[in-house]
Amino acid sequence: MQTLRVPADLAKYDAVESFVLDQLPEGKHSTDDMLAFRLAVEEVFMNIVSYAYGSDGGEMLVSCELSEPEHMMTVKFTDEGIPFNPLESGEPNLDAPLEERDIGGLGIFLTTMHMDNVSYSYENNTNNLTMTRKLG
Repeated sequence: MQTLRVPADLAKYDAVESFVLDQLPEGKHSTDDMLAFRLAVEEVFMNIVSYAYGSDGGEMLVSCELSEPEHMMTVKFTDEGIPFNPLESGEPNLDAPLEERDIGGLGIFLTTMHMDNVSYSYENNTNNLTMTRKLG
């Protein structure tokens, strides 16, 4: 397992995205895999930066693990911010006109659509969002 600890700061997005994408094994992932992880990483990262800590700021831990021979990649975001389970927000109403849709929820919905499994837990004063996708 590889880990990266960074401040929950917009300026760290590129480092987090690069860290996760660098964990994708050469020749064992598709363009769809890369795009799915880019979308998911951006969504989770932005939620932590925007909502977890408020003005005091804080940190996040990003962990990546590749399980062989299944070619499954797991990415876990951990923060000590305000407890929040984004998976409880429900599916957005995609049939409603744009001006009648609720704000938020589309990014996590897309994340769950592009990952094989997304789970959340709150343990030991930490938010843990784990995403897994089979590569290839």
